[in-house]
Amino acid sequence: MTRPFQVLGIQQIAIGGADKARLRTLWVDMLGLDLTGNFRSERENVDEDICAMGQGVHRVEVDLMQPLDPDKKPAVHTTPLNHVGLWIDDLPKAVAWLTARGVRFAPGGIRQGAAGYDICFLHPKSNDEFPIAGEGVLIELVQAPPEVVAALRSARTGRACGGAAFAGTCERGLDHSTLLRQHRWVGVLRMGRQIGQDLAGLVFELFLGFSLIQPASFAMKCIAFPRQIRLGLRPGRPAAAVW
Repeated sequence: MTRPFQVLGIQQIAIGGADKARLRTLWVDMLGLDLTGNFRSERENVDEDICAMGQGVHRVEVDLMQPLDPDKKPAVHTTPLNHVGLWIDDLPKAVAWLTARGVRFAPGGIRQGAAGYDICFLHPKSNDEFPIAGEGVLIELVQAPPEVVAALRSARTGRACGGAAFAGTCERGLDHSTLLRQHRWVGVLRMGRQIGQDLAGLVFELFLGFSLIQPASFAMKCIAFPRQIRLGLRPGRPAAAVW
């Protein structure tokens, strides 16, 4: 199925609790996440500490949420794993495309979130008009900034190229047989280097007379050496498995 947008990765997870200080004890003091900010919203009934793990485009935000008033809605503390946020490369196109196909969104539309990015939420429950929803999970869609879009798209392209041995091609134009030939030559070169080192060791021992001092050990090495060569030359056998 062709979509006019891509889900690029995890942007955040949000954890709810009655007391965010207890959440902070685990996530910051024990697990070592960085505390990077705070967000309060009367409309969303939330007081949250914003934490982070990872660096650069692989940074994932972890929001530790408590309600401003536990008796009001939304009750951010009643669902411990409150929501998951996904990076989207084109949020308006994603919302339009998903809505047209029956995906239910929570009220509020696209708006600026706590981290400064445009966001919206998939509703956790479906209805007759919109039969597709989060099946109990609140899902946040987050507009990724240009640098994140570029970096994560590049990472996806690299993974696709790495799987070319199975798919047949990659963007650099290396097909399956070419990749296998390259891998095979690397193995042959490594094996040749190891054979040379072993042969040099046997000659060195013979030259110094070790064969007379420890004849049994020397004889075993001489017997094993041709077998190692035969195993190394067996078709399809990785050099690392032999040496």
